[in-house]
Amino acid sequence: MNSRGKVLIRARGLILALGLLTANEPGVAQGILHFTPSTPIYYSPLPAAVDLDVNSDGTTDFTLTSDGVAVNLVPRGASVIWAMLATPPDLGSYVVPLASGTSISASLDPQFTWYRANADPVGASTIIATVNLGSVGLWAHVEAYAGVDFSADGQRHFGWLHIHNYGINAGEILDWAYETAPDTAILAGAVPEPAAIILFGLMVPVLWCLFRKRRRET
Repeated sequence: MNSRGKVLIRARGLILALGLLTANEPGVAQGILHFTPSTPIYYSPLPAAVDLDVNSDGTTDFTLTSDGVAVNLVPRGASVIWAMLATPPDLGSYVVPLASGTSISASLDPQFTWYRANADPVGASTIIATVNLGSVGLWAHVEAYAGVDFSADGQRHFGWLHIHNYGINAGEILDWAYETAPDTAILAGAVPEPAAIILFGLMVPVLWCLFRKRRRET
């Protein structure tokens, strides 16, 4: 067999091996859907309310509200938010900022809770609120992820909202994503990985080396 034939066999073997590796690699997030609005969803001290349909099925999952004092996320229906309960006698809860890579699932650290609006008379989880000369909440000058859990077709799905808070009561929701497989954890900030592009990127330098070697042998 000539050197060209050997290179082709090596290339085909490499393609097969990398294809199998990519198909079985747990880090490839094939079940995630990612959404980026044409413009970020802004919030400010001005009174406003914006409905968020996380999976674009026509049902509001959360409402982002501002009343001039507090910026809140209000879960709708069966939706819940990863939150920390306010210290009694205060009511409500605070949206917890999550670092990239944090696992969002049914299992939470005991100091946190999956907050449901109908379980509390306040009915909202606060991102940030202005109090006298300061603010309360966990998002002052923070860019992080909010963990969410919503219902679709009667099944629960975990997801994240990417929030950038500028300061007191101003900021934006940049994008969001959710795991399409029910009851399946998602990592904060995780987005779909195009397996074909990854495979091609891995193949090109190796194939280039193989063909350079063939040219030296001829």
